[in-house]
Amino acid sequence: MNVDFEVLVSSIGGVGSSCLFDFISKYKKTNKNHFSPYTDGSEYKHIMSPPNINIQKCIFVVGNVYESFLSLSNGNFIDNEPSINYVHVRNKRLDIKYKFDNNNFKLKNLKKDYYDTYEQINNFLTSNVCYPIMIIKYENIWDNIDKILNFLNIDINEKKNFPLKYERKSKIENNLYKNNIINIYEKSQLLINKLNDTLIIENT
Repeated sequence: MNVDFEVLVSSIGGVGSSCLFDFISKYKKTNKNHFSPYTDGSEYKHIMSPPNINIQKCIFVVGNVYESFLSLSNGNFIDNEPSINYVHVRNKRLDIKYKFDNNNFKLKNLKKDYYDTYEQINNFLTSNVCYPIMIIKYENIWDNIDKILNFLNIDINEKKNFPLKYERKSKIENNLYKNNIINIYEKSQLLINKLNDTLIIENT
């Protein structure tokens, strides 16, 4: 399928991929740097699987899934990006409205990973699309700027324009429901831990 961009930048929700969007979009045409359940092209930012589209490259950002979840949940409630969840589960025909009721749904009531994070990461790891994919951990982006530039065929001299690292404010150690969150997301985090800081999947 033809699209109006050449580089797909995607990620697990809440990990901090906007810094890459801001940089890459200066040199390459990327998908939209916002997320919506509607088919206006913005669904690519947190898409569940690499899409079968005609592009040159893809960068998929993973990272500390506990802290990524806290970024989405704003520390207490899942109210930042419910549209991510909507796209992930809409085909399962689930009624998810109650999950975002800020008066009733707190982290202590969380029972499962409604974002299907493990499935999403595994889909990118086992993809079979017509473009190469770089999987990179957010925490190690700044140690691998040269690799990112080389992968995207961006002049290495543009490294000087790369954004400064943003230190995440959401920390799992300080969260009241730390154990509950870890129990739910540990499988996804263990998968991420097994990955190298960067991984390039050379699809053909």
